[in-house]
This record gives sequence, structure tokens and C-alpha cells, in this order.
Amino acid sequence: DTHADTCGGDDRQTELEDANVSSMLIDPSPEQPTKSNGDDPALGMRAGLIVNGWPYTALSEIRVGAKTSMIGVVSSVNKEPARSQTGDWCTTFSLLDPSVLDSFGGVLYTASAGIKVNCFMRVEQWLPNTKRGDVVLLRHVKIQTWQDNLTGTCYANTMQWAIYDPATGKISQPDPDLNSHRSYNPLNWQVVREEKEYCAQLARWWAAVQRTRAERLGTAVQIGGGPVVAAEKRPVHRQHLLIREADPQREPRGYFNCTVEILHGHSNHIADIYSIYVTDYTSKAGAFVEHSNEWCPASLADRVLRIEMWRDKAVALAKRMKPGEYWSLDNVRMKVGSAGYIEGSFSEADKARKLSVADVDTCPHLQALLQRKKVWEENDGNPTEVELQSIVDCTVDTSTVYITDYTERDDLATPPMGLWSRELPRRIVTLELQGQQSKMAEKMDPGGFFVVKHMRLIERMMGAGKVVGRIGGPDRLIHKLNVNSPNEQLGRLLERKKRWELGKAAVAKRTESFTTIAHVLKSSEPINKFRVRARVVGIFPLRLEDCIVRCCNSCSKKVPPGTDTCVACTASEGTAPGWESMFHLFLRLQDEHGQAQIAVAVDENSSLLKGLTPDGVSRSAEIIRKRLADYVGNIEAVQVGNSQGKTIATKVPVREYTIESWYVEEEEEDGQRDIAYGLA
Repeated sequence: DTHADTCGGDDRQTELEDANVSSMLIDPSPEQPTKSNGDDPALGMRAGLIVNGWPYTALSEIRVGAKTSMIGVVSSVNKEPARSQTGDWCTTFSLLDPSVLDSFGGVLYTASAGIKVNCFMRVEQWLPNTKRGDVVLLRHVKIQTWQDNLTGTCYANTMQWAIYDPATGKISQPDPDLNSHRSYNPLNWQVVREEKEYCAQLARWWAAVQRTRAERLGTAVQIGGGPVVAAEKRPVHRQHLLIREADPQREPRGYFNCTVEILHGHSNHIADIYSIYVTDYTSKAGAFVEHSNEWCPASLADRVLRIEMWRDKAVALAKRMKPGEYWSLDNVRMKVGSAGYIEGSFSEADKARKLSVADVDTCPHLQALLQRKKVWEENDGNPTEVELQSIVDCTVDTSTVYITDYTERDDLATPPMGLWSRELPRRIVTLELQGQQSKMAEKMDPGGFFVVKHMRLIERMMGAGKVVGRIGGPDRLIHKLNVNSPNEQLGRLLERKKRWELGKAAVAKRTESFTTIAHVLKSSEPINKFRVRARVVGIFPLRLEDCIVRCCNSCSKKVPPGTDTCVACTASEGTAPGWESMFHLFLRLQDEHGQAQIAVAVDENSSLLKGLTPDGVSRSAEIIRKRLADYVGNIEAVQVGNSQGKTIATKVPVREYTIESWYVEEEEEDGQRDIAYGLA
């Protein structure tokens, strides 16, 4: 792509080819991984919008090479407006929506979270002037990859944008008076009510994310363009915490009580500070891990906390502490040290108490520590006898590697979105290399096979329920394997990889006989049958109780409720022509991959309702509901919830369908004939 791309009328058609849209109320992205957090219903929002035939793609559904439209919240402004090498003006910002938040760490996302978008314009004033919390609508975005991550690019001759300000509820767009260079492809479009309502809903979602984030972090945050909002907090008293639970941001001001084992101690160049190294056998992200293996086994390195003991009495006490002793320390403060690592600080010697194993019955915290120590000793305490090994096929990203042994588990943290990760859902471990281990990242080539020793799976963020791998310390814990000289463990991994590849090939072969809904809609053969893999995203009528209607035998129109005759035909013919019951049921299907949709009729001739007649089930919708249950999932409840302003997570399986197409009997005035679709 270059900045000389032309757009014209074909761009909208390109984006619409993947969305056969009618006025039916649908759920635009039925299998987005969303979850309702806490009691705030705004957090249950689903991303994606189709309005007036124009689809806005959820950020989790964007695909490389596509030209798409999107709406997202600005999570960060990466680059202020500046001249690019081509002479165009450029700005860069990142977007989030509910469909991708979890993949960037959930409400505790990092500063770099979001899908990065690069915008180019001939005139600086035409660039979107965004700030964090704004909701941005973008059209004609080309999806590409950069450093194996998805990015969006808006080119100078095709880009259209609008910004919704949550503080004012107003929409801003480029100044149309400056539109002299874009007469063939206007800068603006008329933003309609549905787009504004979606932006407002997205702003409420972002505000709920910020409130939850503030509660988790215990700090004030800026929500959109409005005032600073802080979570309401009650007075918090100092608690007994595990090292992994304590945090500089945790109230009250990072102070906590703990029970620890002494590992090591040394004096500092400052006379009134003495450093001790302790553990309670839990791991704290961000703590220093490059400890000497003379006193710290490699498998314990990331479970050690450095505590600065200061003031005379505390220093004297620290010098008397011996490795292997257990101590209760009250009023330790967790902080970030001058080197950027998390560490503790302690100064009140009278709040320290030495413990004995004999105290275990009266000290539950010591009892719990000893139990954790026993588990560590059994699993990791002797690296020459007990090793946790993973043979891995890896992809490298700075000091984090993404590895797989081709087995599956549901609690793994979501890796970054990329071409390399999409085919291995729930099979990729994010492995953090800390301290000296980080140097190994430069030596690990993608596709290589390695032994990783002493890897522990831990929650990076407390309460998130998702785990990452972590290794640290000075010992060499990663060893490359020669695929041409496989050992027993590597042989098993290669066998699992082979089974995975065969399974993937089988799925591909099975789908060779299938076409896509997009191809069905563009077919040059109007009378045909098609096999597709799709999911149901909408039902009409909304209630299955209304799917059987009475139709006049003469004119085929519906007989009004409360009467047994067609009034129009009776008036013109003088006699009542009678009626018959008919199925009036339609499903909206969406491609298994992509967003193309099609409405299909379902009647007694389809496999779904085979053997049923309208008269036979006219008084019981439950028979139809049971027949459709394995196909429509909970979409009926979702639609009812939508009509009541509620958001319900959609659970609809992908199924195989045969679609028939035929000409509608009536011919249009221009000689063209409409095509109808139904399930065979």
C-alpha cells in the first residue's frame, strides 16, 4: 500500500461484502470472550456494530489484509502530529474495546495496551486530535502487521474519522471547508444516532474499566475527558499479607505484616542500613531476582524479597538474624527502590518477633509458611533430583518467550494477537525470563526446541485467574535440543505436534467442501445449493411462539389476529377464501470466520424441522425450541435481553448448514428478480 491509494465507491462495497445486512436485530459478534466484572453491567458490553448497512468490526475480529471500519477508546496517544518521510502529516494512537481488553491484561492493562493505528493526512488540521479516553470512529482502515502485531493504517486519500468526547457527548470531524483535495472521497460522513449511542455505551464501558482499575490499584485515574474520579475507600487497617499480595499501591500506603524465613543478610555502604533477604515461598512480580546461588537456589530466586532495615535498633536486630530463622515482622512497607525493583523497608525493631517451629500450633501464618516450604522442597528444592521440564517450541519477544508443548489448559494468560498465536489457542505459555535468564531470549530462535527447567506457573496479577511461566536466577535453566537427535521427551513433543498438525489438516480438508456465506451472496448461479459452516446470530420473530402464522389461501397474506378471514379478499370476492397455517421463521447465519451474514427461511422442508407441521405444533413452541436448541444456543434469550437493554453473553455453536437459493416469484419493475434463501 502507498499513500496514493484511491478509494471511490468500491471501498464501501468492499467492506459490505462481508455483511449481508437487513433490519433484523442481531448480535454482531457472538463469540467474543466477554465477562461481566463485578456488579457493573457496563463491563458486560459486547463490541461490534452494524448501522445502516455499514459494519464496524470488533477489534478482536480484524484480519490482516482487510480494509475495515472500527470504533475504539483511545488508550494512549503514541505519537503527536508530525511530518512523515513522505511529506504527509502523521499521528499514532492505540485503541481498545471490550473484545480485546483481556488480551492486554484486563483492567490492569499496561501503558502500551491496544491496537495501534497510524493516521496520515495531507493537512495537519485533518488529523484526528485525540486524547486518552476519547472514542474514535474510523473508516477505511487497512489492517497490516508490524513486528508480528496487528496494526491499522489510515491513508491520506481514503481516511474518514470522527471523535466522540465522553465529557460533552459531542462529535467532532475534519473541517469540511478544507476539503479541496478530497472532493472525490469526502472527509466526513453524517454520524447517525446509532453510532453516537454506541460511542456513549463504549464510553460508559471505559469509565467502568477505570473505576474497577482504580479499585484494584487503589489510585485515582482519569476517565475520558471528565474530572478525576477516585474509588470511594473506607479506612484500611494494616493486614497480614503474603509477599505476593503486598504492593506499594496497596492501602494503607504499602504497609503490611508478614511471616518470613531469613535467607541472607549484608551491610550496605550506608552505615545505618542493613539488607536482609527473606521468603515466605510466594513470588512477587517486580522484585530483584539475580541473587547469588551461594545462598539462594535458582528455583527460589523469584520468591525472595529484599528488606532494608534502617535506624540503629533495626540494624542491630538485622545483624542478629540468622539464615533459617523464622520471624514475624509488623509494619513492613513495600516500596519501589532506587534501582526500580520492588523491595521492603522496616525500621521498628519492637515490632519484630522471632518464631520457633514449636510455635506452629499457635501461629497459623507460620504453619502455612512451613507447608509452602514443604511443597517447594518436594517440587523444586533439589534441582539435580526433581525438575519441572517443558520441551518447548518457541517464539521470542525481548525477554519474554512464548512457548508451547502442544498440550492445552484453560488458565493460561492470553498471548499477544499475532499470526503465530491464532492457531494455538490455550496452548501457549507466556514465559518471563528474569535477571540473567533474560539473556537467553537472544539465543532462542523461533521454531527451536528447548528444555526449560524450574519453570513455575504463577498469577502475574492477583485474582486474574490466568497464569504465566517464570524462571530466574544465575543458573543455566534453558538448553537447546537437536531435533535430529531426539531424546524421549522431545520424541513425545514431536508426536504431539504431529497429531496437532494432522488435526489441523483434517479440519482444513473437512472444510474444503464448504463455501462461505460471502461467496453464496455473490454466486452467479441463483438456483443452487451451498454447504457452509456458520453460527446463528439472530432469530425472527424474536419469540418462537410467533413463528407460525395463518395465511389467506387466495392472496397468501397474513390473516389478522382475532379473525378467521382475510378482510381484503372477502370484500373483493364476496366470500371468505379460508386460510392455512405456515411456518414464518428465519435464522440469520454468520460465517465461521468473518462477518458475512445471510437470512435463511426455515420450514417443514428443512432438516431442522423435518417431520413437523405448522398445525401439529401451532400450540406449543417448545417442540420447535427443542429442535433448534443445538443450533441457536441461547440466542433467543440474548435477543430478548437486548430488547430490554440487558447484555447477555452469547453461547452459540458453529454448525454445518445446507443453504438453498431460488428466485422470488414476483419480478421487479427493472426486470431484476430477488433471490431467496432457505435451509435444506
